[in-house]
Amino acid sequence: MRKLSVIIIISIMFLFGCASNTKMISDFPKVRENIESIIIVEPHIYLEKKLATGSVLNNEGIIEEKAKLWDLYFEQLSREYKCDKFELNKETDLGNEISALFIRLNASPDVTQVELNQKLKEAIAQSESKYYLFSYQAGFTSTGGNVGKEIAKSIFVAVITFGMFYTVPLVSTSDLYMAIYDKGNDQIIYYDKNHSDINPTKKNLVEKQVEKVLKNILKDRDV
Repeated sequence: MRKLSVIIIISIMFLFGCASNTKMISDFPKVRENIESIIIVEPHIYLEKKLATGSVLNNEGIIEEKAKLWDLYFEQLSREYKCDKFELNKETDLGNEISALFIRLNASPDVTQVELNQKLKEAIAQSESKYYLFSYQAGFTSTGGNVGKEIAKSIFVAVITFGMFYTVPLVSTSDLYMAIYDKGNDQIIYYDKNHSDINPTKKNLVEKQVEKVLKNILKDRDV
């Protein structure tokens, strides 16, 4: 049931994939200049690794991948801001709250019309900082003989239909979502996303994704 619900969430986000990537409050450039520190909230990640023997949820490596993404945000933002990490309560499953937040942000044309989920507000209630970065990564990768099977299937379809149909084999993909929340004014002030056909477990590739979603957060970039 949990796997099904996550797949549904990813499907919904894919349906809204044509929406604009970057959304922000009208005076964000001015607000950005006054930001001194950002709290980087523990990311939520859903990664699926499709093996030659079948499709399995990558539970064992999820903690490692989450830490990797967390570090990438910290490394880049700490060049210009004072940054701290905020770990979510392990006893409270806030993963669905974070993914639900990004579904609404992805669908809404105006970030100010999307409120931070109440459970997430409660999670950071004791923190006195003003700005918080929330993020979510959904990824898929094929390994081993599975890749070969997908390619062979694509060629077979093309041959038997005399080239009229050709299925593109899906090997790897990574969707990265990020938002900045202004706790003082109780509003989300910035949202961005990036889709890349890359292996979501390769740090050097994900690093480039992080750079893209942070392109307007870093002060030496254009907004």
